[in-house]
Amino acid sequence: MQSTPPSSSPPSPPPTPPATAPSGFIGRIEGALGRVAVASFRAPRRTLALALVVTVLTGVGLPRLRLDTNLERLLPDDFPSVRALRGLTEDFGPVGAVTVVGMNAPPAQLERFAQDVAKTLAAVEGIERVSYQRPLPFFEAHALYYLDTADLSAVRDRLKARIAKERRKRNPMLMDLDDEDEADEAAPADKAGDKLDFSDIEAKVRKRLSAGGFGASMARDRYFIDRDA
Repeated sequence: MQSTPPSSSPPSPPPTPPATAPSGFIGRIEGALGRVAVASFRAPRRTLALALVVTVLTGVGLPRLRLDTNLERLLPDDFPSVRALRGLTEDFGPVGAVTVVGMNAPPAQLERFAQDVAKTLAAVEGIERVSYQRPLPFFEAHALYYLDTADLSAVRDRLKARIAKERRKRNPMLMDLDDEDEADEAAPADKAGDKLDFSDIEAKVRKRLSAGGFGASMARDRYFIDRDA
């Protein structure tokens, strides 16, 4: 009796389930797009005529299209920022800014242009402020407000030493010439008026303002000019 060996061929893969169409909102959109594509394929002339009509209507309305960047109109009316802006407008009037740009001229000519335009705009009713120069005079007048930590420590030490010296001078029970000499070294004074001398620190700040560091770009250009361009 002869037996037949089992077959060694691999088993066939299970059948792939049929793809199911997406359901819900996405499915409805895909179905609508499919129907539009089929209708366009079956009636190409009608589809082309419809596209031309839509293009013409869009072109007619395009010149009246405006880009509105006013946040008060773009944001909902119940936003706190919108309500605050409306209250500010009611108290102080409308707020806005206009930028005038000069181009394609030498820097000297652009500076004269900025001066002339600033004078003209400043005379227009409703314009409160015209800014055409960097505020370099302010920083020059308040340069000592921008001291670094080391300079501030030096100013503090000189003031403390001067206060200690003046207290000793007014104390009839104390006379210490050695300490007075040390105080004079710690708090240099102007011999003419016996005042504290901060000229070295002031010179350092002004050098930084004019040559490098804080405010260097303003020191080189009072006007808002891009000389590289």
